[in-house]
Amino acid sequence: MSKEEKKKESSENKEKVYQPPKGQKKIWSWKLEGKRVDCSVEAQWLPIRKKEKPIADIFYTYYCCKETGSSRPVTFVFNGGPGASSAYLHVGTMGPKTITFGDTGECLPPPAHLKDNTESWLDFTDLVFVDPVGTGFSRSLEEVDLTPPGEKDKKEKAFGQEFYKMNRDLETIGEFIGRFLSKYRRWSSSVFIAGESYGGFRVAKLSRKLQEDYGVGLSGVILISPCLELNTFTGSDYDVLGWIESFPTMVASAVHHQKSPYFAGREQGMNLGSDLRSFLKEAEDFALNEMNCLLVQGERMDEEKRKAILQKVVKFIGVPFERMRKGNGRLQIWQFCRLLLQNERKWCGMYDTSITTYDPFPHRNEFEGPDPGLSGTEHAFSHGINTLLREHLELDCDRQYRLINIEVNKSWKQDKRDHFFDLQIGATDDLRYAMSMNPKMKVFICHGIFDLATPYFSSERVVQSMNLPEELKQQISFKVFHGGHMFYTWKHSRQMFKSQMQEFYKK
Repeated sequence: MSKEEKKKESSENKEKVYQPPKGQKKIWSWKLEGKRVDCSVEAQWLPIRKKEKPIADIFYTYYCCKETGSSRPVTFVFNGGPGASSAYLHVGTMGPKTITFGDTGECLPPPAHLKDNTESWLDFTDLVFVDPVGTGFSRSLEEVDLTPPGEKDKKEKAFGQEFYKMNRDLETIGEFIGRFLSKYRRWSSSVFIAGESYGGFRVAKLSRKLQEDYGVGLSGVILISPCLELNTFTGSDYDVLGWIESFPTMVASAVHHQKSPYFAGREQGMNLGSDLRSFLKEAEDFALNEMNCLLVQGERMDEEKRKAILQKVVKFIGVPFERMRKGNGRLQIWQFCRLLLQNERKWCGMYDTSITTYDPFPHRNEFEGPDPGLSGTEHAFSHGINTLLREHLELDCDRQYRLINIEVNKSWKQDKRDHFFDLQIGATDDLRYAMSMNPKMKVFICHGIFDLATPYFSSERVVQSMNLPEELKQQISFKVFHGGHMFYTWKHSRQMFKSQMQEFYKK
């Protein structure tokens, strides 16, 4: 091929206009307030632009009950990771179809089956399930690769790096929501945003950014199993918050597995329908007082007093005294999950300590098996979302649906730091600022009692530290359900969650 021909081919390639895969739209019948209504469901891609040129496409699934139109709220839904698609909330709790789980969240033998979801939020809000770039069917156009052949060697090896950053992610989602509201003429609708795990962190930060930078007023934000302040995410030898915040969940886990001498004979206090926070108040008070003193004072504490507190720790969570003495009250989450049921050669999951699996390598120093509350459910959510999109909606897409993209998670960056010593990474300030801008914006924060990945007591402590005026305090609801990180896989918790949400949207 001559130089002129190569130049012409390169020019033609550069002028290619990217076309996302063809979307799909269907009409479903949905029972709403005792009567059948038409519900449109649309699976589509929306472009994200830079200098008015598409640079990524975001995949979403939009459910809208037509007969009620724009008078209904619209809720944008995200999962976390970073690197997780919205499939967990989509086919786990909110959407019109849900995966069949056991009553207490256990996965049934594959393949997973979808059923009509009687707990769907479609009863009171239209829903938009959003997959951020790199997750689900969403892609950076770098990854789609329209680069002319002669320039491919100049490309970055890791696709989509621009989008795998904290602030850039917020900008991308902000642009998506604004474009969506314009495309579907929903600016007159009440807007809610809901996110799970890092999605909760994302939503808390978006509560400010959407209103301040994109002109999207919010009626409510829903934070599901969030980690609001990343600096407290894990503990170390030199701080105390991580250990204090995870302790009540460890106690709840020990009680559930009947390994807590302190609560021996009182396990029924954690039965379905019981007041979990009242039952665990002794553990919470102990963590904030005696345990806090132990962790803060370290070797400065009198030896006899330290021993007495450590013995009480052991009595609460049922692990060996020597192990607690060695760590001076500090116990890594994964170590607790292994120690609690070690005599049975079992491991309880960090994401849901009520779920267990066998330790495949019991004689190795560290646990090297799967987490039953996360890895153990991936196949169910993967089967569920692919069945919904490819079979029920008949979406024709040859892309792999990325349930969780580990490369996104590994590549994630903090891109909003002004100085080396600017180390505080949190979302609570943004939430407080947003509530000050919009005092009528409602906030709902919820957790599963058996979640050690994002313990409920962390959010509870943060909320108590927000120093809000009474009017704004009334806008925050805080709930704890039976279950783990994805507590909605429990039948009772999913039912209670929907009931709480119906009240929340009515306020």
